[in-house]
Amino acid sequence: MKPLILILFGFLLVMPTPLWGRESRIADIKIEGEASLPREEIEALLPLKRGDPLNEKELGPFLDYLKKWGRFSEIKMEKKTTPEGLLLILHLKEGMKVVDIQVSGNYPYLSKSLHRKLSVHRGDFYDPEIAQDQIKRLQDFYEREGYAGTTVTLDIQPDHKWENVILHYHIKKGDRYQLNQIEIEGNQLFPRGYFISQLNPLILYRPARLRNSLNKIRKDYQKKGYLEARVRIKQISIDEKKRKINLKLAVQEGPHVKVRFHGNKRLSRKTLKKVIPVLTEGDTSSLAIEESKQAIQALYKERGFLEASVVARKKRLDVSEILIQFDIQEGTQTRVKQVRLVGAKQLRPRKIKRHLTTEEESIFKDGYYNPETVEADFLRLPEIYHHHGFLEARALDKKTDFSPLGDKATISFFVEEGPEFRIKSISFEGNQIPSEKLNKILKMKNGDRLTQEELKIDESVLQNFYSDEGYTYTKIEPHLLQEDQKIHLVYKIQEGPQTKVGEILIVGNYRTRHSAIRKALALKPNRPFSLNRLLKSESSLRRMGVFQSVDIEPLGIQEHKEEIHLLVKVEENPRSYIDLESSYDTDNKFTGAISLQHNNLFGFAKRSTLRLTGGNDIQKGELNYIDPRFFGVNLEMVTTGLVEAEQRPSFEAIDYGGKLSFRSPLTNQITLLTKYDLTRTSFQNVADPTALATRDHTLSRIGFSFNFDSRDSFADPKKGINALTGLDVSNKILASGFNFLQPSASIAHYQFFASRFTLFNYLRAEGINVFGSDVLPRDKRLFLGGDYSVRGFDQDSISPRDATGQLAGGLILLLHTIEIQTKIKGGLKFASFLDSGSVTDNFSQLDLGSLRHSAGAGLRYITPIGPLRLDYGIKLDRNRAVGESFGRLHFAFGYAF
Repeated sequence: MKPLILILFGFLLVMPTPLWGRESRIADIKIEGEASLPREEIEALLPLKRGDPLNEKELGPFLDYLKKWGRFSEIKMEKKTTPEGLLLILHLKEGMKVVDIQVSGNYPYLSKSLHRKLSVHRGDFYDPEIAQDQIKRLQDFYEREGYAGTTVTLDIQPDHKWENVILHYHIKKGDRYQLNQIEIEGNQLFPRGYFISQLNPLILYRPARLRNSLNKIRKDYQKKGYLEARVRIKQISIDEKKRKINLKLAVQEGPHVKVRFHGNKRLSRKTLKKVIPVLTEGDTSSLAIEESKQAIQALYKERGFLEASVVARKKRLDVSEILIQFDIQEGTQTRVKQVRLVGAKQLRPRKIKRHLTTEEESIFKDGYYNPETVEADFLRLPEIYHHHGFLEARALDKKTDFSPLGDKATISFFVEEGPEFRIKSISFEGNQIPSEKLNKILKMKNGDRLTQEELKIDESVLQNFYSDEGYTYTKIEPHLLQEDQKIHLVYKIQEGPQTKVGEILIVGNYRTRHSAIRKALALKPNRPFSLNRLLKSESSLRRMGVFQSVDIEPLGIQEHKEEIHLLVKVEENPRSYIDLESSYDTDNKFTGAISLQHNNLFGFAKRSTLRLTGGNDIQKGELNYIDPRFFGVNLEMVTTGLVEAEQRPSFEAIDYGGKLSFRSPLTNQITLLTKYDLTRTSFQNVADPTALATRDHTLSRIGFSFNFDSRDSFADPKKGINALTGLDVSNKILASGFNFLQPSASIAHYQFFASRFTLFNYLRAEGINVFGSDVLPRDKRLFLGGDYSVRGFDQDSISPRDATGQLAGGLILLLHTIEIQTKIKGGLKFASFLDSGSVTDNFSQLDLGSLRHSAGAGLRYITPIGPLRLDYGIKLDRNRAVGESFGRLHFAFGYAF
């Protein structure tokens, strides 16, 4: 036996290496199956190359990348052993995609709303079973909406250009039914007529509406004190021939519950009713009553009633009536008169108070006293001081002094600030990037006070800097070394490997060319990878206006790869659409517009728009060509051809010409606009045809403007600034008929305060400097008055007059508006305003005497399709000599064209 073992061991030692110890190496890689993509693009994703040893850990993520790409419905990796080594065979089957979902016969529902009911979306792999399942989803929806017997058929249309499919669902709506006989049993409180009015048999039957009506009836019972009331459908029968529905309801009213509050003087019954589960949930159980009692006590404590007590009682008055009573002893309400920081010498108390939850009573703050909040603030004081550079600060004690009546509290926090620590030096460890370069980007410098807030900012700045340089996995830890009252700040840096962009995988672009998407990306192959540039790339793709959704997923970050592939998923907007707009205001009456837009010309992500505008005083046609990324950079170019006829109070102007503009977002809030326009203007229906200012002319001008916009909302801003400054230049060298400069500036400031008020301040200044003997045409001169300037005055009525007494317009304009908006409920607001404005021919005429003033009030209501505004302005300096009216009503709906 022993000799046999020795022989076997010797055989293994001399056995060829392919059978003993040699690792398997890749001899060749083959890609088989239906794949329209270039072989090289797929192989570039594979981390293993010919001659590499097989690594299953590397192979797994590669297969995951292919699945995430979303191009292949079947992915399989096969391994075969050959004399030369391992043969990897990748079997791929490119999936057929759903490029569009169309719905016809869908009235009165929008196609977009029906798409939300479906479980298949554009860009999904086509699955015949799932496509058929959507038929039932649509049928069920229409059945719920009252269309009985709705049928849906599916037409699968092949998209030969892209070798995908279009799903077209044809809907044939069923019959609508109407409520006929309605029987109610068990009702005593509400008569039958009440039930009929809630169910409203005049409106066509809809199951969802019936459920809502029954819920409304139950809530009305609860409002009347019948908290346990139940309303159910006892019987429902359908007459198919007459298309009528007979309904029988059973009502269980239950006992009447009286909820009483006794002893509440400072908090109203309405306020208390909002917090108790007895009423909010319609529950009269012992548990609900106890929870209601605790909710009342908590509310009183929150409002500063520290000694408030509540006793709850439930009593059955008779078989059909229950009394639930809450006996309240409110006690004294305590408010915070003052918060004192005893021992605060170097740091101003207001800098500490802004971090405290406890607030002093003021006009805009309730200042309720809560001992738990005071305790929490006391414990946070050292942390607050540490954030401001006082690293040895301590909170020693706290004390609360009450007024003789107990209604005012003075809170004293006793602190020991300790020394203020400042930075003596800033250094870096572990960095390959020069320290001088890192030092320059930091906010804190030697000699500055050390604050945690600025330390976090600098740490974030360093992290972003490294990320932009391609160091995705960099770790930065600040360390503080104390020397007396000085701090040596040391940033310990683990840079990690520099990452680069690998392959860019794009999916979902059935009409948009790959090249158009790649040009819009801030990340390029073989360039450093950066999360900031990834976000910029997503933003850039969205601004192109051709995609409904954009998502860029970096592949390989979780595995800490040095090469990061990008998976770009897009969902395209419809190729073309029609947009309808309308507005109304007192000056221009009704105005409407229709826009026909093509979203993706030739797959290059360019847009074209035909826009027709018509109204009482304006008719306009525009043809636009829009390139969102001119020359592949973040610059939007718009070319416009237009024809416009506008009726003004003293003339009618007809313009035709073209414009060229370039818009560049410098930051998220700052935009630069450069423009050139060339227009020919002719006048009609002029009051004085002999006036030079109303002669036909050609205007050629260039313009520049900067816009800063930090508003929190476009439709209903509450805070922020919107500032605009610009300069227009017209010169005869540019083939213009006039030489002039036109600088302009405006600023609007919004400030929200006291939880329901918004202060709006607006200032606009504009001037025109005409050179030589040129007479500026009337349509280019400045006017004020009307819906959007000085309210209370007619449109364009604030202006110098010519020798004939006609409004001629001016060259210098100044406008100021101050408005306070008060929120009433929801989107409804009350506004009071003061407008002042002046239009003169030169600066010497601009003084307090030239200003016209108006004041008034109005209502604002924000709707989903635009704001509604109603104002009445009163002239404060009414000129009776020329027959000026007392004031004027202004009504506007939608956005001005």
